[in-house]
Amino acid sequence: MSKTVKKVSSADAIYNALLDKIEKHYWDPGDRLPAENDLAEEYGVSRVTIRAVLQKLSALGLVETRSGGGTYVSKFNFFSLIQSVSGVMFSNISHSDISVYRVTIESATIDLIAQKPILSKYVRELQNCINRMEKAGKALDKHAFAKEDYNFHLTLCKMTENGMFIFAYELIYSTLIKYFDEHYTIAGMEEPSEPTMYYDDAVKNHQKILDYIVAGKFDVAKAIIQHMASNAAPFSYSDL
Repeated sequence: MSKTVKKVSSADAIYNALLDKIEKHYWDPGDRLPAENDLAEEYGVSRVTIRAVLQKLSALGLVETRSGGGTYVSKFNFFSLIQSVSGVMFSNISHSDISVYRVTIESATIDLIAQKPILSKYVRELQNCINRMEKAGKALDKHAFAKEDYNFHLTLCKMTENGMFIFAYELIYSTLIKYFDEHYTIAGMEEPSEPTMYYDDAVKNHQKILDYIVAGKFDVAKAIIQHMASNAAPFSYSDL
């Protein structure tokens, strides 16, 4: 019996057809796709068209070409893909917009945490983040400090055990890292009277957030988060 040719007319249609097969696990990660000649015959197009489709799938991390020949389904890393996109998008989002977003989502995070038992594993991870922030601050390593700042707030999201909160915060990793770098500069960290002054204040504030969460004083923890995003003067705990 002769092979039926689908006669798909466009590269986009072939792309969607192959993508559908990958999404529905017609091919699983590690499986080898049919050869270019076979795909060209199946869809009634040239090898050039098939090669263009496979290159598009490869660019998205869905397939990979291995040495020795052959195209294989890879384990799709959506997180890596979205980071590259969010890095580009950052240039179109103002610093103040991100600050408002942070205050909104992180305040809601504290509200959800208040409804659950405080698990020791999260307390330990928050403390580890603070310890790493302190170490990075002493080394004046702004990027490492920003990463641990992000990890601290991501851990707060994890404490909610709400998948959407976690996903949303992970989704904008690159944007928030760049935001934190910019935030430190806006806050005057570049030329403070003492090189580690801003870092010391930030570490103190994060430690207080953790301490107040453990103590069940969630409104105070929220107030500190809201203050940190405002670029205001160092927080005065005597005002609480």
